[in-house]
Formats: sequence, structure tokens, C-alpha cells
Amino acid sequence: MPFQFRRLRIVCSAAFACLACLVFKPVDAHPHVWITYGAQIELAQHKVTGLREDWTFTKGFPAMLSIDLSHYGPDAVLSDADRDTFKKSAFDSLTRVGYFTRVFVDGKPLAVGQPTNFSVALRGGKIVYTFVVPLVEPVELPKSGFQVGVWDENFFCDFEMRPDGVQLDPASSDCHISDAPDRDHPVFFGSVFPSAARVSC
Repeated sequence: MPFQFRRLRIVCSAAFACLACLVFKPVDAHPHVWITYGAQIELAQHKVTGLREDWTFTKGFPAMLSIDLSHYGPDAVLSDADRDTFKKSAFDSLTRVGYFTRVFVDGKPLAVGQPTNFSVALRGGKIVYTFVVPLVEPVELPKSGFQVGVWDENFFCDFEMRPDGVQLDPASSDCHISDAPDRDHPVFFGSVFPSAARVSC
């Protein structure tokens, strides 16, 4: 096979994985899906309006979808019809877990809205989601105390931030982004500290 999926008909579904993150007992929750992600913090007049995210399913993308991908090359954008199938069956259910997107200001979580601009592509034969998660209420980017990350509290899905994976859009020379484990929000019996990006301006 020239790329990872000729016909996407894998063990279980991403929608199931999302639901599993809600209903699996912690003892069952060791990762079954591995995702590498990046995020652009979208700014408008120095206010954070949302995050533009990309997720690359590096291992264990679970799906019960019958989608023929054999006509795509290893690097391709899926058609609108195939994208809509993914969205309906393997993305929309994530609304119950906030699309795993965590945004904090001074330790207080911010609510996120429904994603927009959802698309699906193949990159190097791997499934990649891209989408924008808006904040319900845009907030001023503070001088410190702003933090973002993507993680599954039940650790069914293991999210790994790419090096320099979180950036400001537009970029600002006045701000610095550092990546570090979030020790305030451990997962999996407190034994795993998810990665988070902190912004200081």
C-alpha cells in the first residue's frame, strides 16, 4: 500500500473513541489512539478569539467508516463528501468533551464553542484533521497566565504537542511561548502530566 489507509475500515470509530473517553473506566483508559497536534492562537485586536488546530493521527486511528481512500495519493485533501462523513461519524461527538481543547486564564478554564472550517487530509498517508475552535467569549491576551493544551482527561487518546506546535497568529515579538507539563491537571490517576503551552507577553 502506498500510504497508510487504502480503505478506511479500522477496528473501532473515532466517534466511539470519543465516547469511550467518557464511559471507559480509568483502568481501561491507557492510550488506544495517538495524536500529534499543533495550534495557532488566533488574535484580533489583542484578543484571543480561538484556536486553529491540526491533529495528525500517528497510530491507532480507530474507525468503523467504510470510505474508499484508494483514489487519493499519500498527500491529499479529502472531498467534501468524505469530509462530511468523517465529521458526522468521527468528530461531532467530541462536543461532549470540548474537543479536548483546554484554555485557561490564571488557572480558570474558558468555554469553547462549536468548531468551524473542519477539513480532513492525508499527509504522508496519515489522517489529519484541521479546524478552528472559537472561544465563547474572546478574552484579552494577558501579560501572563494564559495557557492552552489538548488532552483527554481519561487518557484513552494520547495527545502530543509538536515542538513549537503552539504559535500566535499573528505572531508577536512581544510574546514568548513555553511548553511544559501541566502539573495542575494530571490524568490517568495523577500519573501523567499533559503538555501545555504558556504565553507571556
